[in-house]
Amino acid sequence: MAGLHAVQTALDQSVLNPIEPSSTRWLSMEASVRRLKDTFVSVLISLEREGEERGDAKAIGLFHLMSTYRFISTMLLLCDLLPHVSNLSKALQASDFEHSLVKPLVSSTVSTLRQLKTVDGENLRSLPDLLDTLEKSDVTVKQRADDHDFFTEHVKGKYIDRLMSNIEQRFPSEDVGLLSHFAIFDPHRMQVNQTADYGQEEVKSLSEHFLQKPDQPNVTADAVNEWTNFRNFAKDSVLKQPDLKAQSIIDLLCTKSVAQHAFPHLSKLAKIYRVLPCHTADAERTFSQLKIIKTVPRNRLNQASLDGLIRIAVDGPPVHEFDYQSTVQRWAQKKNRRLCRK
Repeated sequence: MAGLHAVQTALDQSVLNPIEPSSTRWLSMEASVRRLKDTFVSVLISLEREGEERGDAKAIGLFHLMSTYRFISTMLLLCDLLPHVSNLSKALQASDFEHSLVKPLVSSTVSTLRQLKTVDGENLRSLPDLLDTLEKSDVTVKQRADDHDFFTEHVKGKYIDRLMSNIEQRFPSEDVGLLSHFAIFDPHRMQVNQTADYGQEEVKSLSEHFLQKPDQPNVTADAVNEWTNFRNFAKDSVLKQPDLKAQSIIDLLCTKSVAQHAFPHLSKLAKIYRVLPCHTADAERTFSQLKIIKTVPRNRLNQASLDGLIRIAVDGPPVHEFDYQSTVQRWAQKKNRRLCRK
C-alpha cells in the first residue's frame, strides 16, 4: 500500500486506497470498480514496480491480467452498468418504498441497460483516453487485433443480455403489474382522478389474485362494489385531511375497526399490501443495529433493555429532532426519585 501511495503522490493524484468488495454486500462492487478506475494508472504502475523490484509473483500476475485491453474495457463497462443496477436495488430497499413503483423502476432500468448495449456509456467512451494515459505513463497495454470485436460480441453483449434476463426473471411482468395496481390506494391519485370507473379494474385484478376462493365466487364482485362506496367515503373523510400522506388510506383500512367492518375486502387487500415482502433490508438493518448495540462489553443487557434500544435505533426519531427536555420531565414524574446531592 505504501508503494501505491508513493506512486499516487508522484503522479500528483489523490491518495486513495483500493476498496475490497464484500461477498455478502454486492452493492460494494460498484464502489470497488469505481475506485479501481479512478486509481487504475497508479495501481498498474505500482504492480509493475512491485514485480520488477521485489519479484512478487502475485503482483506480476495481476499486472499481466490488468494491463490487457479486455480487462480495461470490461472495467469501464462495469462502471457504466453497475450504477443503474445499484440504484434499482437501493430504491427497492427504501423503508418507505411504494410497491406501485416497482414496474416503472424495473422497466426503466432494463431499457437503460438495453440502450447501453448499442450505445457506449460515458466510461466506455473514455477508453481511448485511458489507453493514451497508460501509454504516456510507460505502461504497455496488451491488445490483440480482434480484441475490440471479441469484447463487443462476447463480453459486452452477452453480459448485458444476461443482466437484463436476470432482472426480468426476478421481477416477472405479471407480478410487477399486479403490484402496480396497489397505486389506486394513493390518496393523491384519488384526488386527481375523479372518473367513475377509477380503480375498478385494479380492484378486480387484486381480488381475483388474492381473495377469490372456490367457495366464495362473489368475492371479486363484492370488492368492486366496496370500492365504489369507499371512494365516496374517502372523499368525505380521508381526502379532506390537511396532512395527507401516501399511506393514509392504507393505514385507515388496516387500523380502524370501523373501516374494517364497512370495507372488509378492501381491508384485506390493504393488509396484504402492508406485508408484501419487497425486500429484507429492514430486517437486515435491525440485525446490524443489534451488533452495534449488543457488544461484548454490554453482553449483560437484558431482553427488555435490548428491545427498547433497538426500537429507538431503528424506529426512533433523528437525534437532532428528539425532545430531550420533555422526555426527562416525563421520566422524573413517573415516581419519586432520590436525587444524588453532593
